[in-house]
Amino acid sequence: MQKQSSKIDELIQQKPLGVVFDLDGTLLSSNCIWESIWENVLKRLGVEHKVTEEEMFDPSSVRSFVERYIRQFHLSETNINPLKKKEAPSLDALPAANAAFAELTNKIADMVNEELLPEFKTHASLKSGVRKVLQRFSAAGIPLGVATSTTREMAEVVLSHYGILHYFVEVRSSDQFEHGKPAADIFMRTATDIVGLSEAERPLEKLIEHSRRREQEIISEKTTQTDTTLSMVPKTFTPSLISTENAMKAVHILCKQCEQSLPSSSITSSSKQAIKPLFVCFEDNIASMRVLRNESNVNWIIGGVLDETFSRSHLEITQTASFVFSEWTDL
Repeated sequence: MQKQSSKIDELIQQKPLGVVFDLDGTLLSSNCIWESIWENVLKRLGVEHKVTEEEMFDPSSVRSFVERYIRQFHLSETNINPLKKKEAPSLDALPAANAAFAELTNKIADMVNEELLPEFKTHASLKSGVRKVLQRFSAAGIPLGVATSTTREMAEVVLSHYGILHYFVEVRSSDQFEHGKPAADIFMRTATDIVGLSEAERPLEKLIEHSRRREQEIISEKTTQTDTTLSMVPKTFTPSLISTENAMKAVHILCKQCEQSLPSSSITSSSKQAIKPLFVCFEDNIASMRVLRNESNVNWIIGGVLDETFSRSHLEITQTASFVFSEWTDL
């Protein structure tokens, strides 16, 4: 009897240029920890607040969460250091780019990271079947990346903790972008990063070959790392934000490479519009899925993860994603 092909087999057969994974709720069972993290941080800042599901449903970055709470609760340096003799002025009216506001944001984000690592190690877990899926894509020579709202440093520490960091060519955080999730910037930039678009003059076949070779180099480098990094809580930095323009510039180059990789005789005026790079994305947030579904520059195959934390969005996910699943073992 012939073995029935799995969903992963079908995806591999479509030869995507790369696969982009969300982290929380997708690779990890970790959405449940965020409410307690934010409540603990706010409590340390002298604010008693019950975080709602609606707040957690907002697919933004750690920095944008911090900025929102600074404004909502009129936070200042006094909240961090109550022993200051003179009460510090509230910064909630200042723009996020203001130096004092940015410094306060960084300090509170550091507090989030301090809470985050123990929570990830104690209450989060790698979803069953994830490792096998990563092995399958990697064995097929398809480069992988992570696009997450968690800070990049923390995401890499957590992925290392669960022994899967070496599978990923690139890890990107919403904190690195002017417009984080659910905007398309992080997905587009991660996609182009994992196929080596820093060498965009190469023809498409060379790009793919280069990305596969680079992935093997990264695997060799990262598997030699020890878990000593787990004792180090990464500090927040003020990122050099990637603009939408720069994120999309690489995508346009990739689209051109796709067009140039085909024989000119096969390109007609009607088919030219259909030549787009193909990527797969696994995501559990409906807002991000909607954005990718409407993206005109890249063909995204969207694997919608039905996470229990956001069960109220399951129907929308089913209607929006290319396919849905609850467990990686189902694929």
